Amino acid sequence: MSQDTFMPFCDSLNNNIGALNCQALKMDYACIFRLALRLTAIFTFVWTGLQPAPGFAGTRFWVFFQDNEPGLIAQITQKALTRRLLRTGKSGLTRYDLTPDPRYIARLNELGYQVHQVSRWLNAASVSIGDGGAERLSSLNFVKKIQPVASFRSARLIRGGLPPPIQPDRFPRPTAPFDFDYGLSYSQIHVCRIDSLHSLGYTGAGVLVGMMDTGYDLSHPVFYNFMESARLIATYDFINNDSDVQGDGIQMDHGTATFSALGGFGDGSLIGAAFGADFMLAKTEIYTQEVQSEEDNWIAAAEWMEAAGVDIISSSLGYFDWYDQTDLDGNTTAITIAADIAASLGVIIVNAAGNERNTSWDAVIPPADGDSVIAVGGVNQTGLLWSGSSPGPTADGRIKPDVVALASTAWAADYLSGGYRSYTGTSLATPVVAGGLALIIESHPQWTLGQIIQSLKATASRATTPDNDYGWGIARFFGQFASGGYFTVALPESAIHSGDTIKVNIAVFDSQAAPGGLHDIDIYLEGTATPIGALYLSGPDTLTQDIYFPSAGASILTVTDEVSGQVQKVTLSAFGTAALSLAIAPNPAIDSVIFLYDLLVSQDIQLTIYTAAGDKITSIHVNGESTFPGLNRSVWRARNNSGEHLAPGIYIVHFHSATDSRIAKFAFVN
Repeated sequence: MSQDTFMPFCDSLNNNIGALNCQALKMDYACIFRLALRLTAIFTFVWTGLQPAPGFAGTRFWVFFQDNEPGLIAQITQKALTRRLLRTGKSGLTRYDLTPDPRYIARLNELGYQVHQVSRWLNAASVSIGDGGAERLSSLNFVKKIQPVASFRSARLIRGGLPPPIQPDRFPRPTAPFDFDYGLSYSQIHVCRIDSLHSLGYTGAGVLVGMMDTGYDLSHPVFYNFMESARLIATYDFINNDSDVQGDGIQMDHGTATFSALGGFGDGSLIGAAFGADFMLAKTEIYTQEVQSEEDNWIAAAEWMEAAGVDIISSSLGYFDWYDQTDLDGNTTAITIAADIAASLGVIIVNAAGNERNTSWDAVIPPADGDSVIAVGGVNQTGLLWSGSSPGPTADGRIKPDVVALASTAWAADYLSGGYRSYTGTSLATPVVAGGLALIIESHPQWTLGQIIQSLKATASRATTPDNDYGWGIARFFGQFASGGYFTVALPESAIHSGDTIKVNIAVFDSQAAPGGLHDIDIYLEGTATPIGALYLSGPDTLTQDIYFPSAGASILTVTDEVSGQVQKVTLSAFGTAALSLAIAPNPAIDSVIFLYDLLVSQDIQLTIYTAAGDKITSIHVNGESTFPGLNRSVWRARNNSGEHLAPGIYIVHFHSATDSRIAKFAFVN
């Protein structure tokens, strides 16, 4: 079907979108689960086709079709449509929701080919063929091309014992009584500053994460909390075409470890990066075999997850058998094409960069080469590059990996003992980054995919000097949370008239200067495509700008930082009416620190102080009986929970109440 034919076809479908997408679903995960069971039955039929006897043997190939005639329309949930619109601005159905022509699948079966998976994204099917079958396939008039299905040939996780001791000066443990005991998983959580977000109450709640791996021991104690809270939305085994994602023996090893680092919770033993998220689990890889049956399983699982509304896919897998490094251009391998399609539909794809440094491959593993895929490399306990972490660049010269996290002697669940042990590999760095991004989505639900990826890189430890070893550096999720990325605020009622002027205050957190030392911040009004105001900043500061409204009608103002995506906060004042604010006096502070904050009503508030790197110093609770409407003040003697004086430096204060959340920064000197 041509694009001209397809778009009116989609328009007619979108007129009845409720019937296609379970409009009664209304973001209800129980309904998603019931729908997933229906999708399982549908997809099992679509992906496996009318298969001949299971004993059919042969090499597995992708068969790409010439066109895309109307066939089956995949059932896309309302949650998926909402995510697409939110992350990409796309509404309704797309051409990727149309399956290949069922007549092609039927013809392949008639000719004796065993059809394994059918991909609507690639307009292709994976089939097994015998001797001479490839030539006959290529001659069919509806076949565009064929190519082998890639399999996983990368090194597995390296099992270890206890990780090296944590140096207190490098990884100081939180001391507040409400903080979790991370056990030996503290290193991997803290190096990415995820513990600071946990202490603010972010757990990934409401975010749907998909995982693909070998299998999962869901009876392990680290998953008790997860299973009891009914946050397992759907499961599917793409190897055996059933819903059992556990397995026998070693099949569960890799998946149990990676899933625990993301979604596990065992106070005192291991706490995953996004232990409060919802999950879809897919079993896609045969652990003990290197057979061509895994790349197509990954793609089938990605299509299943995207249709159900998943926000993030975490994949510690890679497939490159028969490919070579010249194929790492982001547009060649089947799995990379599929991963980028998923990203174009608003799914955050997080994939291991691989453990191939100094091997014959010595490069990232597909789909990590995708330009919209977040490729995760690894560092050791001291923050230096782990020796096995796959390097970039891609074949077309792009920097990879994108970010790094702890890969050497990371802590994870062990299915063999039912306990825990250390593992090494970028497989363990990947779920930590995916979990950190789940916290970012929870805290910034309106961000687009581009803003999420941009701010992830801009707040990483080497943001100004990226390279093909570390990428943009260690992912620092507290910095990403605090930096914002962009702010959209409602204007005062009186500012929507022609000729009005409004004062805008913009705070920028740890700004990275653009080339030439200038930082470009743009101000947009609702409905405008070009900025109405531009500010230039050479370092961290708060700027004030008067904005003139030439015409009536605007009610929304957006401030964006095009260089680093790190706008921290926007406050508005118009005609003497000040927005709620948080200020510090004196700034810089010398002895005590005074926090000034507006309240609309008397209420309990909490002030949490962090270092610029995201390490928590202390929390100050103010009882609502001590507050009142209007300007309030709280005095802090600048000491930590142990009574020690604050060291000179830059600090961040997070203000939190039942109705409001604000952030400000201040300097402290002796």
